Amino acid sequence: MGRQRLSPAFASTVSALRTHARFAGLREAPLGLYDVGARGGPPLNAYPFGGVLRLVLCEPDPAETRHLQATEGFREVRVETRLIGAHPRRASLKLTRKPGGSSILQPGMRTNDRHEVIREIALDVITLDQLQSECGVPCDALKIDVQGTDFEVLEGCSTLPHCIRVEASTFESYLGQHLASDIYELLVGRGYALISDPRLLGQTDFSADLQFSWWGTGETDLSRTRDATSWLLAHMVLGAIDAPRFRCPEAWAEHLAELKRILEPE
Repeated sequence: MGRQRLSPAFASTVSALRTHARFAGLREAPLGLYDVGARGGPPLNAYPFGGVLRLVLCEPDPAETRHLQATEGFREVRVETRLIGAHPRRASLKLTRKPGGSSILQPGMRTNDRHEVIREIALDVITLDQLQSECGVPCDALKIDVQGTDFEVLEGCSTLPHCIRVEASTFESYLGQHLASDIYELLVGRGYALISDPRLLGQTDFSADLQFSWWGTGETDLSRTRDATSWLLAHMVLGAIDAPRFRCPEAWAEHLAELKRILEPE
């Protein structure tokens, strides 16, 4: 996904949140950010909130995990080297010539020398549910960039993060992988709304950076989230403040009005 720049809107909202009375409570109950496929380090947007974030970086490539171990500036940092998937098993990670293409899936036909497999390593696969149980960190915000197995990562997560960001493919870059449209259908069925540009789903030649916001289904809705401040913070950590749904001044005003209604009920 790369690192995004911090926008003026993001910076001003950081300041507003830090002065909010409810923000202080997050120091006693920090948010959990899970970064599955954490090559390059956590999202840039997460650093301003490091004091109230517990970070779980999932990255199986041994060469990259050494760099991730040095991550600083957060309330807690855990580096997980097992693979994350839909169910526990053993699998082979195919390390490619250019590390950003490594996956447990076989590269497809529409790939290049970046995806040339140079060696394989056998690793355990666990689910996000298992990982949350083991480390005791709730999954409030979730970023996934795993080269073709993003759908499987979501299948193994029964909890409902406030915000999810997925680097999904619009074509079969790995054999047997699910596409961006499959991820969209899965998450909408769980009560999420797509807040990034929906036109990305219609593309057929590149990866789509999809952002989803949890709005709820049936009797479970936004007003019943654990803490609306946490809900907003999770979106900011994953860059959702710059998503199209939030770029529009009217949409952002409505969002803040809903947050105020929850925090300060009549």
